[in-house]
Amino acid sequence: MALSGIDVEIRDRLAELQAEGAARVATADIGGLGFDEIREAHIPSAKDELTAIVAETETATDTIMSAAEQIEKLAGSVDAAVLEQIAGHVMNIYQACSFQDITGQRVTKVTQVLATVESVADTTLAALGDELARQRVEEQMALQAFDKSEDADLLNGPQLEGGGNSQDDIDSILASFD
Repeated sequence: MALSGIDVEIRDRLAELQAEGAARVATADIGGLGFDEIREAHIPSAKDELTAIVAETETATDTIMSAAEQIEKLAGSVDAAVLEQIAGHVMNIYQACSFQDITGQRVTKVTQVLATVESVADTTLAALGDELARQRVEEQMALQAFDKSEDADLLNGPQLEGGGNSQDDIDSILASFD
């Protein structure tokens, strides 16, 4: 993990504070929680909760999809007009189940933010002389060196309302391939 300019500034400022003896006082209590408590209890707990959300939505989606498949099988025994209506409703169910993929992508983004907060906490503690935090930072840097994907910058997942490309933008891009 290479330090950005801001990270270097923060590190240097914390080193100054440490030299003045104020850093430990300033970081000992952040909103009533120490960095260690945030890192060791709250962040892992939040990650576990988010992982559970992904697992539960996946299970629910699988159940819904299975039920829709059974409805499709049973629909073969009704007249054509009713069959067409059932097929339309089943298609709506399939399309609505895409929420699970989008939810998973968004939860992954939040988990990545938590990992960044965890990294900042470790970097701050390491800058203050905490040897265990320094070891965690070094381990994370080593892992990141092996975990670089060529397409990582392309995997942005779903965008929030008003973010990302509009449908007109996408249509223009696709039209340029003609």
